[in-house]
Formats: sequence, structure tokens, C-alpha cells
Amino acid sequence: MQSVQKCSLTVLLMKEGNVGAGGADGASGGDGGVHVDPLPVRRPSSFDQRTRTFCSCPALFITDISCSVGWTNHVVRKTTPRSIQVHQLDDRLSLQSRIDFPVGSSGRDPQHGISPRRATGFREDSSSKLFFVLFASAFLLTNSHLVYKKYYPETTIERLYVPESESRWKVKSEDYIPNDYTACPSNWQCDPDNPKGIKFNEIDGELDRRTFVKKKYKIGPDGRPLNPKGKTGISGRGALAYWGPNHAMMTIISRGKGNKEYYVMRSNRTTSVDAPFLIEYVKKPMLQVFPPTLYQIVIGDMKEIFPEAAILEALEKFYKESSIIYQGYYTDQKNTDNAWSELTILEIDDPSKEYFNVVEAKRVTLPETGEEVIFQWEELPEEQVERKIKEIIKKSDRTTGEKMLHRMRRAKIYFQKQGIHGLLPMLNDFVSNSIGLTGVAVTIAIAYKAVEAYIISSHSTMLHKICLTMFSCRRFATSPAVLKSFSSIPQPRVVGDKHLNDLPDACKVPLSVPLSGLPEASYVTVVSEEDPFKAEITKFNSGLRIASERKYGEFCTIGAVVDAGSRYEALFPSGTSHFLEKLAFTSCEKFQTSEEIVKTLEKHGAIVDCQHTKDAIIYAASCRTDAFKPVLEFIADVMFNPIFSDSELHTARQVVESNVEMVNTKPEPDDLLHDLIHAAAFRDNTLGLRKFCPAENIAKIDQKTLLSFMKTYYTPDRIVVGGVGMDHGQLVDACNEYFEQSVPVWQRRPELLLQQIPDVDKSTAQYTGGEIRIEKDLSNITLSVNPFPELAHVVMGFESCSFMDDDFLCFSLLHSLMGGGGSFSAGGPGKGMYTRLYVNVLNRHHFIYNATSFNISYADTGIFFIRASAHPNHIDNLIAVLCSEFFRMKENLHTEELDRAKSQIKSSLMMNLEQRPVIFEDLTRQILGTGVRKSPLQFLEDIDKLKADDLIRAVDRMLNSRVSLVGYGTLKQMQAYDLIDRAIVNRDLKLLKTSKFYFTVGQNRCLLKKCDLVYWRRL
Repeated sequence: MQSVQKCSLTVLLMKEGNVGAGGADGASGGDGGVHVDPLPVRRPSSFDQRTRTFCSCPALFITDISCSVGWTNHVVRKTTPRSIQVHQLDDRLSLQSRIDFPVGSSGRDPQHGISPRRATGFREDSSSKLFFVLFASAFLLTNSHLVYKKYYPETTIERLYVPESESRWKVKSEDYIPNDYTACPSNWQCDPDNPKGIKFNEIDGELDRRTFVKKKYKIGPDGRPLNPKGKTGISGRGALAYWGPNHAMMTIISRGKGNKEYYVMRSNRTTSVDAPFLIEYVKKPMLQVFPPTLYQIVIGDMKEIFPEAAILEALEKFYKESSIIYQGYYTDQKNTDNAWSELTILEIDDPSKEYFNVVEAKRVTLPETGEEVIFQWEELPEEQVERKIKEIIKKSDRTTGEKMLHRMRRAKIYFQKQGIHGLLPMLNDFVSNSIGLTGVAVTIAIAYKAVEAYIISSHSTMLHKICLTMFSCRRFATSPAVLKSFSSIPQPRVVGDKHLNDLPDACKVPLSVPLSGLPEASYVTVVSEEDPFKAEITKFNSGLRIASERKYGEFCTIGAVVDAGSRYEALFPSGTSHFLEKLAFTSCEKFQTSEEIVKTLEKHGAIVDCQHTKDAIIYAASCRTDAFKPVLEFIADVMFNPIFSDSELHTARQVVESNVEMVNTKPEPDDLLHDLIHAAAFRDNTLGLRKFCPAENIAKIDQKTLLSFMKTYYTPDRIVVGGVGMDHGQLVDACNEYFEQSVPVWQRRPELLLQQIPDVDKSTAQYTGGEIRIEKDLSNITLSVNPFPELAHVVMGFESCSFMDDDFLCFSLLHSLMGGGGSFSAGGPGKGMYTRLYVNVLNRHHFIYNATSFNISYADTGIFFIRASAHPNHIDNLIAVLCSEFFRMKENLHTEELDRAKSQIKSSLMMNLEQRPVIFEDLTRQILGTGVRKSPLQFLEDIDKLKADDLIRAVDRMLNSRVSLVGYGTLKQMQAYDLIDRAIVNRDLKLLKTSKFYFTVGQNRCLLKKCDLVYWRRL
């Protein structure tokens, strides 16, 4: 269940200066404590606009943070919205830096008589820089729902099942009446059955009742604490000792360097180290470093060797230098609504074997379970230990922040071992993160003795290690804005043994500024007169055309385009082209099994694809350039010698049926609507024939139908073989061998064909206009947990022109001018956020979910249409908005708007042509349709020549045709086609009036009471 949880995240801040208590240069307070002045971290005002990320996952930003660090009073102030929360930190979240506290009461915590735990492990001297770690809280979106077993452990008491939607405490449910169970394990000292009088969320005598999961847990109306992870299905204290958090501890002890030894626990039940480290309940996890059993073993052995004062010093050392690996919720089947386990995992390392060398193997009986175990030293790989830790805490249902905190701690330990101190991130806004993460900001504090020179560029390796260790990133980046932001951060003046002023001047120059003294870069000034898109074309006597374009590199794209497709299926079963697409690259005469096909393709690094459109079937492959001939041989064989076995046809029928079902059930039925607008515009002939196979034809299409269709349309004069990235002469030779001299199977075996084979359909597409309405309930179509909004879809279009028409670029520019998209688009450069459908439609009419324009041109005609979606109650309003936009299409064509549309269409054209498959399709389809290849550079020149008058002419030409209309969904509010057609013919929106609205012309006012929109056009 999605919920907002609060979790702790590590913050590291740096301050220059010498701090100590009683040191030579230290500042000693009256009480012997330590006080550090507030530490401001500022950013330049322009940082928001210029910032870039350090890691690609997720983004890290510098923010404004003000921190005050005192002895027992630590406050993190909230300085930016939605960032770090204001709260009082107590002695658990105390100073985490290594400070030379004096031995004695003045340097100890007055309450517990011991110095705060040092988590960083820095060894400071009087001249070192200090690094402080604070814990701050942030709000994170996380999953807080846990699933427990049916019965409580070792009982027959059944848990009440808690649905995910009701697991949070704030979700009240009258049906939630769980069984209550409270029992005290033998030999345990437990809380009373009635929690009255217990002090929760604080230290209650000898017991720490605070939680690591969030700042505070709630107390129910019955006085019982509430599990911060939500309802568990059983109330009471269960078999746990205490109400609220029951703190457990696991301490990992290691010694030596290189082949490190760990003090592990082995069970008598198995010889494997299945549970290598002891987990035992403790009373004050923040003041202990060993669980009770381990404490008796370690301290007992040390007492035999060391005096008591040395043991106290060792404990102090262990306490300060122990590293916290994990603190948080521990998923235990004994957890209840009112009692739960929390776990602290510490790591103590003795690389010199100064203390742990005296600790010997022991056989003990665990007091909690009565089980006999053996503790002994074992050499274990660190990876195995890390893996075991992950297995333990993986069950803890950690929040995103807790996971991040764990990674920060592991990074800190890693830097400790590498001798790199101090560089770790701070917190703030991740802003638009899709999982709702509120944030982590980063202030970089470079530690002493970390690198030879203090420059940001020299820390790329360190930044990379941080990214890899904490966030599993694979790349990172810096920018001038990031460099600028460092100028305001307090920085150490000494790095290693060098002062910043002693570093070379080159180290002080930002990366955005060229270094002085270097020769200036020379650039190519001579522009080659050769067209980089020059195509070579060869035509055989049979009519087969071969075209190629040079493109340097190790890979090429090769294939063939056939002048066929769904527009030619008037005399064949509709869906034949759909079947040919799905049966492409199946068995053929030279490659009769799928194993042979896969082996051939893998051998040459080839990827094959087949697509069918209204007017073409495309076979293509990308492969290594030196292996294009065997791949071309395979393409030719599947085109002219397919087998189409019964098993392959059966599989193809299943695939086609699945495709048709998917097209009809998609929440956003783009493919279906495009097919329907063609059917409405061309009245079920030529381009109006359906692209996808109708359900009733799936069983009809067989081998004879397919081969007969191929015999009719797979002729040399209707095929163009193209290649991008190979020598033209070699391509011609290969085509002569595999295409020109090949004898198709339908010529050698006429018995495989239909008795009567239709001739080529040479019909010219005739635009007629019309409408198609499909009434369908779309209220419950969804593909995810969250319901998809109920929408009704409308497509409105008019005739445009063919791609050989002089106005082709005019309509293409109109498409770029209108643009469009979804109402929830993230925007960005090139998205067309200033196109008319965004500015005039999506930004002004809240009820419109999507509005996108399209222009599709063919050899003999074309269609320009707008596809839009809205709630069924607003379908009549949507029709009026679309009509208004078509009427206003030729108005106010300002130079700035035209230039923007030209830039977008030109950039889209050239960027698409950077890909070999796109070049291949452009090359072959131009030659198939026009017989020549027009250079993209010529298109750019022609686009620049277009003026507003050209677009006005194209709009008038388009609106003089009859409207084509498609409605899909709940269409009760949709106006009649005759009413819409009459309004468009007369350019008068008043004719679209309904019982709800009245649209005036020439003035912005509404005549009826129930009117929240006004549609008008300027006279």
C-alpha cells in the first residue's frame, strides 16, 4: 500500500577549525562539552536553472541548509519547502565525528557516562578538519504493507487478514477486530499485561522505548503503542517481552587484514554457517556494542589478559569506532499491532588483533532459546558477510530512505577502509521523482589527505565511488553550475600536505573555461560539395530496382520493399498482408528449420523485421557489413520460396488473433482509430480497407491465399531492394544472384495457388469523407491497479495531398504547426509545447485528455486529421473545439510561429535520418513511389521557402473537402454528422448548438445559463 513514511537519512557537514576539550588549540566549554557554531551552506540564485546531476539515478541537488550542532541539543532547521523537517535530536542522534574527548566525567555524556558513538572512524589531530554527521528526517513514498503467516508462531491463534488498502492505522475499519494475545516467554522479564504507566517514545528506566522507524510511534486510545508499519492482524504484546519496540542487536566482530576472520556462531544442527552472527534482544541499543551473550564471551576472555582500566578503554574504543550498518524495523512473525522487533547491526573491526586476538572459541547455551551453539573464528569472504547482512535486512520492509541510509553507511565504511574520509551527501528535493521521493541534496565536503589537489575535477573517481556505492549508479556528471556552487561552501585550505595557493594555476580554472597557453583548436572550414545523402540506383531489365547509400561503420541495413499492402486486398481476404507480416522469416527452401534461421542470423549479428502498411510490405535486416550477402540471401528466400507449413499457419493465426484483440482493448486505441479514420475517409476501398485482419477472416486465410497474393504483387517491377552502408556494386551483384535469377515457388509449383488468381488492383484512392461511430463502454478498461479514466475518442479529418503533390510540404508544415500530444506530457525541447493544439486546446480546456494532429500521404492522395479524447459528457464540446481549431488554422500565421514549426520539422527530419533503418525506409519508399531519391538537403531548402500564403492555400484546399469523422466510446453527447458537416461547410459554430450550449460568432459571451465554455472565431 502506498503511504508516506518518515525515515532518517544521513547528513554530513564539514567545518574548518580545531575543536577539542582541553586540547592545545581546542576551545573548552565550561562543562567540558563541545559546541560548534551554525554551519551555513548557501547556493547561488541561478543554481536551480543551471544545475545538473551528479548521478544519473537519482538526481542530487545542492540546497540551503542551516545546522546547529551542540552537545546534547542538535537541531536541523527546515529552510526549504518539502525538505528536511524541523525536529529536536536527542542523545541517540548525537555528534558522530571522532573528537578527542578527555577521559573523565567532563568529556562524557552526563546521563550515561560515556562519549557519543563515533560512526565515522576519523583519527583527528589538533590541525585536522572536523566532519559532523547529523540524522535528519525526510518524507518518502514507500510500501508499508507486510504479509504475515496465518497463525501466530507456536500457537493456534489465527491472524486476521488485513487487506493492503486497510493496513494503515489512519484507515478506520469496523471489521478490524483481531485476536488479542499476550504471553511472556519463560526466563524473560516482561512488561505487565496492562501497559498503563509505561513511558513510550522515551527512555523508561533501564529500557529504551524509542523507535528507529520514525520519529515517534502513535499510542492508541487504549494506551497501547501502535506498530509503525501498520496493522498485523493480531493485537496484544504477543510473545515479545515489551510493549512497543523490542530492540535486538547483532554485532559483527572481525580481526586481521587481508584474509579477515569473523567471530561466527555455529549451530549443532548443521555444520554450515547458516546463521553466522548472533541476534539477541537488548535494553539500550544506543549504549551497547555487544549483545549480552557476546559481551560475556569477549569481556570474559579479555579480563584474563588485560587489566580493568585497559578493558574500559577498549570498550570506549569499540563504542566510538563501531560502525552502524543498519538500524530499523525487523520483520518477525512475532510482531503484533502493539509490539514489534527492531534491529541494530554493528560492525567492530580489530585489524591489528590488539584486543580480539585473546578471544577464543566458546560453546555456550543461548538463554533465549536454550540452544547450544559454538562461537569460533572463521575466515569468510567479505562478500559472503555482506550477502548475509542483506538477507537479514531484506526482510525488514525498509523504506526508500532507510535503504539509502544503509547504502550511505556502507559507503562510509568503504571510505574508512580505503583511507578516504569525509565525502558524503546531504539532503533535499528530488522534486519530480516518479516514486515520490522528497529528497536528498548533496553538499560536498572534501576530506583531508584524500587527494593530491583540491579541485572538483580531480575527485571524479571519488564521486564515482559514491554514486556506485550508495545509489548503484553507473555514471555521473558535473557542470559549471555545480562548480560554481562549491565556491560558497566552506572549504579546507589544506589538502594533503599542500596549500590551495600552492597548486598549479591550471587546477583553479573551471572546466568551462579553456586553459591558457594551449594552441587554439582548428576547425574544418571547407565544406564538401558532395551530397552526403547521395543515392546510387540501378534498374534491371526485369524492372527490379536496387538503391544504396554509403554510410561508414561496421553495420549496415539491408532489405526489400514491395508495392503491396492492405490497400490491394479488395479481391483477396482482408488481412492477407497482416498474415504475411507475421509469417515473414519463417521456414523457406534454403532455411527449413527455425534452428537454421537463428544460427544464420546469430552468426552474422543480424536483426530482422517485417512490417506492413496500407501501401507497402517491408522486409529489413541490420547486420555486419561484411556479412550482408548471406543475410540478403535469406531475405530473398523467405520472399520467393516460403513454405507456410500448417504449424506455422496455426501459430500465425494465434498471433494475429492476439494482435486484433490487443488493438481492440487498448486504453488508448491509436492503431484502431487510425484504421477507422481511413475507413471513414475512403469508404472501405483502397486506403479504406482495414489494416488488421478481421476476426471472421482469421480462419479463412491459408497457404494458397498467401502464395496467390504474393504471385500477384511480388513481381520485380513492384520491388525495390535497398541497402545502407555497403558498396553499391557488391549489392547489385548480390541482388542479381538472389533476386534476379531466383525462380519463385509459385512459378515452379502452380498447384499451390488458387484456381482463379485476381489481377493487380490498379484502383486510385478516392477520398469521399463520411463517419464511423462505434458505441462501446470504455469505463472499465485498464491495464494497471489504478483505473484508467473513462474517455470517448474522436477523430476529425480532411483530404490533404499525395507525397508527389506540390503542396506536400505545406501539409507537413501544417502538421508541425498544429502538433499536439497528451495533457500530461512532461514537456521539454522538441516536444512541441508551443504548438497550437497545446496552446489553444490542451492548455485552455481542462476536459480534453489528448489532442494530436497527423498528416499521412500516399502516392495518389492523403489525409490530415486530429485525434482527440475527452470524457463522454464533454464529447459535444470536444467536437466544437476541433472545428474551431480547423477554422482558425490559417489565422495569425506569425513569422515566429512559422519559424518554430520549420525548425521542428527540419530537426525531426535530420535526426531521424541519423539511423540506418530510417535511411533505408526513406530511400526505398521514395524510389518505390516516385522513382527517384530527393535529397533531405533539398527538402530543407524547400521548407525554408514556404510562406504563410502557402499554408493558407493548403488549409482552404483541405477544408473544401468533406469531413471524415470517427467516434469511439460512449457517444450519447456527440452531435449528428449532418450537423457537424453543415457547420464546417458554413464555417459557423452556431450550427453546433445543443441543449446545453450556444456558441456565438465574433464575440466572447455565453447566452445560456449552463455554459462554461465559449467557442468563437475572429471575423
